[in-house]
Amino acid sequence: MARIKTGIPGLDEKINDGFPENSVIMVYGPPKCGKTIFSTQFFHTGLQQEEPGIYAITGMPLTQLKNMMRELDISPTQYEEKGFVFYIDLFSVQSGHVEDAVDTEIVRNVLPHEMTEFMIAFSDALKKICQNVMRVRVVLDGLTEFVEINPEVLKRAIKILIARNKHACATTLLTYTEGTADPRTETLFKSMVDGSIHLDGKGKLVVESMPMTPCPIEMKYRITEKGIVVG
Repeated sequence: MARIKTGIPGLDEKINDGFPENSVIMVYGPPKCGKTIFSTQFFHTGLQQEEPGIYAITGMPLTQLKNMMRELDISPTQYEEKGFVFYIDLFSVQSGHVEDAVDTEIVRNVLPHEMTEFMIAFSDALKKICQNVMRVRVVLDGLTEFVEINPEVLKRAIKILIARNKHACATTLLTYTEGTADPRTETLFKSMVDGSIHLDGKGKLVVESMPMTPCPIEMKYRITEKGIVVG
C-alpha cells in the first residue's frame, strides 16, 4: 500500500513511511496540543509534492490560519496561484469577522450549521482541484464545531464526506478537540476513520490505530518554531 508523507519530522519512519494512501486519519487531543500545526504541516507537505489540497477551517478565520502558516515558514501563495489550493472558512461568518468572510475563486465561506451548503462547497472544491491529478489531500480542522449539530445528521454528513474523499483518491486528516462532546460521540468519530493519533499536549503522541501499521505506537513530540517534531 502506497504511503503519504505526513510532513512531521520523525513520525513517518515510525509508521511505515507515512499515512496509508486514501485513508482518513483523525488527530485529536486537548486545546492547544498542536492539532492545527500538525494539519498545516501535512497540508503543506502535499503542496510541495504538487498534491492539491482542500483545507476546511472551523476554529479561526482563514486570515489567522495563514498568519500561523507564515510563522511556521509555510507559504501556500505560490500553490494558490497554481490552483492547487481551496479553502472553506467555517468560522468567519459565524463569528462576525465580516472583513474576512470574502468568497473568491479559492475561498468559500460557510456557516458550520449549514451542512448542505458545506457539502456543496466541498463538492465544488473537489471538482476544481481534482482535475488530472492522482493524489489529493483534505484537511477538516476540526470536527469540534460540528458537535452542536444533530448527531445523526453529523454522522451522515461525515460518511458522505469520507466517501467522496475516497472516490477522489484523497488522503484526509480530521481534527477534534478532546472532551468537547460526550463519550458516545467521541467513540462515533473514532469508529468512522481509518486511524487515530492522540496528542496529549504534554509531549506524548500516541498512534492509536493505523492501517497496515502495528499499534499503538507511543513517542515524544515537541512544538518548535518550525512546527511539530517527533523524537
